[in-house]
Amino acid sequence: MDKEKLVKSVENAQKKAEVEIKKLEKSLADAGNKAKVFIKKNPEKAAVIATGIGAAIGAALAFVLRGGKKK
Repeated sequence: MDKEKLVKSVENAQKKAEVEIKKLEKSLADAGNKAKVFIKKNPEKAAVIATGIGAAIGAALAFVLRGGKKK
């Protein structure tokens, strides 16, 4: 493969990546908006979910920091 073909191939890959990034950004924004709507409609459920996620992350972090060993 000569240099020109390689450059065109890289440029094409970059353009495709940029398109996919834009799709992902839109999808992420849509998910964020859906989460906001859910939280406004269901504040109690959202609080319980957030508490559960926080507890799970805290437990996982404690496990990792302890080295995975039980005392």
